Amino acid sequence: MCSALRHSIFMIAKVMESIAKNNICHLSLDLKTTLNAQNATPSATKINTCRTSNAIFESLANCQNFHHILHIPTTDTLLSLDNNQTVPLNETVLACGSDAYQPLCFYRNRTDLTLLKSYEGRNFCPFDRNSVSTSILSSNGNLVSGTSLNVRASSYGLSLSHSPFNGTASVSTINYYISFQEPEFIDVYEFGDYYYFFMRETAEEIGQVSMRPIYSRVGRVCKNDTGVTNILAPTSTKVFVTYLKARILCQSRAKSGSDFPFTFNSLRMLLLDQQYASIL
Repeated sequence: MCSALRHSIFMIAKVMESIAKNNICHLSLDLKTTLNAQNATPSATKINTCRTSNAIFESLANCQNFHHILHIPTTDTLLSLDNNQTVPLNETVLACGSDAYQPLCFYRNRTDLTLLKSYEGRNFCPFDRNSVSTSILSSNGNLVSGTSLNVRASSYGLSLSHSPFNGTASVSTINYYISFQEPEFIDVYEFGDYYYFFMRETAEEIGQVSMRPIYSRVGRVCKNDTGVTNILAPTSTKVFVTYLKARILCQSRAKSGSDFPFTFNSLRMLLLDQQYASIL
């Protein structure tokens, strides 16, 4: 399967997997012709580590490169390459994949998809094929992501990397007491002065552990939040100080004979209504 470039629009081919695997492709507008393609299969060393390491120990089918992130940079900021040359970001595509449980992000030439530069992708891209994550390349070129943070998807967080992306989180919720309860990140929007993260997650505040429902949530951080050092867990990565989270209450009319409205707790998709400047 391929991560698909549809003329100037890159899209992830969601056929059988819901995320792309091992290839990135440039397709014609009608999606019938492959104009260019590059292989992005993990190295034999990475696959071997994925299959034999006690920390991972996965099957060959899972030790592949499942793409979760694919963005088109629009700024003309220069990306420094390893050969001491530079290339404008708006001539590249940024993609990230699980890469045999060792997440990898890379810039590729937008025309022929040749590899330009790669970076470690942890904190921005999931380790596995099934985690539900989200990301956005903001208007100023920052990569903002909500994803799982480890091999077993037992820890989660939000991260921001300043443009151009270099594999390092400039600000995040990592190593900070911000609680996420098995979230599935649905989408993130840049809207006004904020980034809004939409997710569904286990409702920690209700009931017994085995009986807790799933709630739809929205989280928000200020775009100009430069973060602070967390004195409880010192790290080079600063943590967001403006992060807020709330439950989304979206209800339909009560069914006939019912005294309670039906609540849509399992958020699946969102659309941004530009005309009315609101999120639906």
